Amino acid sequence: MIVDDEVEFIRSENLSRIAKAHRTLMVVEIDGCFEVHDHTPTGVSPVSVYQSKQKAAARLLQLLKIGPVAPQTWPEVACIGKIDTDDAEGQP
Repeated sequence: MIVDDEVEFIRSENLSRIAKAHRTLMVVEIDGCFEVHDHTPTGVSPVSVYQSKQKAAARLLQLLKIGPVAPQTWPEVACIGKIDTDDAEGQP
């Protein structure tokens, strides 16, 4: 994919500014999923992945502490590190 030099410059400037932020909340659409990221200068939260924009937006509003937000009717799943499914004996 060829990206125009001006677009690449803007993208680079944005990423540089984001790197200095006190807190960065992002919704990233990739491979048909919506990832919600929460970064601070001292750490990162586990990424939340959703199949719908609505669920990603609801999580983003929760992180921003904007209300009222409708009660969440699905469980959150967080994993720090990786899961070796070969040793999980059928456990998800």
